[in-house]
Amino acid sequence: MRPTTTFVAATFSALVIIAGCWLFFSYFVYESYKPVIDMPHECKQVEELLKKPAASGDAAAGADPMILGRLNIICQVKKTDFWYRTNGRISQVLYSYSTLSIIILSFLTALFVGAELSKKSETWRVVTLALPLLSTAIAALTSQFHLQESWALRETGRIQAEEILTDAEALTSDPIAFAKAANDIRTRLSNLEKAQASQYFAYRFLADGGTRSQALEVHSDASSPQNKGATAVK
Repeated sequence: MRPTTTFVAATFSALVIIAGCWLFFSYFVYESYKPVIDMPHECKQVEELLKKPAASGDAAAGADPMILGRLNIICQVKKTDFWYRTNGRISQVLYSYSTLSIIILSFLTALFVGAELSKKSETWRVVTLALPLLSTAIAALTSQFHLQESWALRETGRIQAEEILTDAEALTSDPIAFAKAANDIRTRLSNLEKAQASQYFAYRFLADGGTRSQALEVHSDASSPQNKGATAVK
């Protein structure tokens, strides 16, 4: 059986919509029309310093410990910042797509029912029944995977990671103060990861309100000024 013109047009339109959604998703998340993850230049500098041979022949001995430590810390923080930014954007796009899909499907369902298209043919009857089922499935997936909460959670992580990055880029050149400030930054980074993990799993797998509230308290405690550490700046 040869495909009808309507079927070909519908298939082509669906492919165009899917391609457009993918291009928007890729550009919004990765700022490129194809997913590309660039390593921070500080990480590349660390690799170059470690590979650079010293007079003694030991590659690691040829790098200044202060410079290497600063670059390594900034590299770690930038990786964390990139991860939260990327995952936050992914959740944002998926939530926006799902919300828009539910709105469109609900509109089409009301339109088809009002026009009584289900009475015209068996195909239209199936389509009219399938639209609300698809809308319900999308709504259930959006709620089950907590896309809105994940978006907000990762955005909070991104903001806190950028605050840590600001302090990391302003590390003091005094060796003693540098060691203390670097340790504070590592502690804040660890607290951020723990808080994000606890709240994420509370959203995804726990239904108990009290447990979820406890996870929110852990997240608030980890991001409080008392736990941020005093980073010395010179």
